[in-house]
Amino acid sequence: MNLDQVKEISLKIFKSYKDEILEEYDWFFNLDDWTLNYVVDESETRVDIHAYEVIDNETLWEKHHWLGNIERVQV
Repeated sequence: MNLDQVKEISLKIFKSYKDEILEEYDWFFNLDDWTLNYVVDESETRVDIHAYEVIDNETLWEKHHWLGNIERVQV
């Protein structure tokens, strides 16, 4: 799955798990080749989405990609 596909699916995952993500403030979701991290910012006005590459079932924390954010008014 390429980064554009990950970005697209990250929004679908957010819609499916929105209540959990907003409650937890720092929430992870594992895909086969990616680990997604949703982080509610301190002012609670947006949710940042981060993706980390996974190789051999191990998250490579140094392989970080910022996918953008979702404004809380949109959620």
